[in-house]
Amino acid sequence: MWGWLPRLGKRIARASADTRRGPGRRLVCERLPLGAFVLVSLLGHMLVVALGVRLVSPARATPAAPEFVAVDIVELEPKAATDRTRDAPSPKAAAPEPEWKPDRIEQAVPQPVQTTESDIRDGKKSTVELDTDFPFLYYLTMVRNKISSNWLPPRASSSAGTIRTKLHFVIQRGGQVTRVVVEETSGVPFFDQSALRAVYASDPLPPLPEEFSDAELGVHFSFEFLH
Repeated sequence: MWGWLPRLGKRIARASADTRRGPGRRLVCERLPLGAFVLVSLLGHMLVVALGVRLVSPARATPAAPEFVAVDIVELEPKAATDRTRDAPSPKAAAPEPEWKPDRIEQAVPQPVQTTESDIRDGKKSTVELDTDFPFLYYLTMVRNKISSNWLPPRASSSAGTIRTKLHFVIQRGGQVTRVVVEETSGVPFFDQSALRAVYASDPLPPLPEEFSDAELGVHFSFEFLH
């Protein structure tokens, strides 16, 4: 296919030689077609460019082999799932609140509250004792008078003489009566019930004195009836 290139080169060489030999030989060069010169010039430039590119172009980098890193695979033992709800100690059943009991009688402080004349005529007598020192005698008098006015002791009794019961209750700061219990029973249920009704009917009592620093006042209240 490219066999004509050598022939063309030889003709160009002869034309150059004729040109150097003299004017008589220039006719040979002039007889060469213009397209041949242009083609040869383009081929020459392309060859020079190709050689230059090949000389200055860096060598093709060969891809480096991938590096392999040895990795030890360690199998972890599966951690047993912990059930916190199961492992946690089960909450103890809520224990019932212990039954409240009043302080011992030896700890009560007697208070000199006088029984009114009307109560004496009716055969009623009241005694007040407290769980702590309480110098406000006027307040205790109001408490005794209010409870005694609401007490209606039963007239009938299984035995003659004096019948007595003692209740313990707590007066809150605002006068509310709480934790009422029979501390000493009379042995006659309806007599104890009459004393309980008197305390509940007197609720609320007057508020505790402002000078009293405690939040509540424990009272031991005795009911006596002479018949």
